[in-house]
Amino acid sequence: NIIPPFQIGSCYLIWKDNLYIGTLSVNSLKREEKKSGNIEDAIIDCNTILETTSISDFIGTVASSKYPVAVVDEKGKYKGSISKTLLLETLDEGVENE
Repeated sequence: NIIPPFQIGSCYLIWKDNLYIGTLSVNSLKREEKKSGNIEDAIIDCNTILETTSISDFIGTVASSKYPVAVVDEKGKYKGSISKTLLLETLDEGVENE
């Protein structure tokens, strides 16, 4: 069984040298497992944000994405991810709460 028994919504396919390949969902993995498919066929998204991109330039990308968006360097190496929740928390840090 390739699906872990715990709750996850998505994960990343990373090759050697931390190279980001794509985003996978539990559903896409289950679908390919039933078909005895290839893990690359389970990729549902390949959107990335360059680590040097300013927040104002990727707000729309993160806001419109169903899954957290992978952050990569200029060589495509995975550096982390940013979700809607993390983006909102980051933006909230700059706002004075009364």
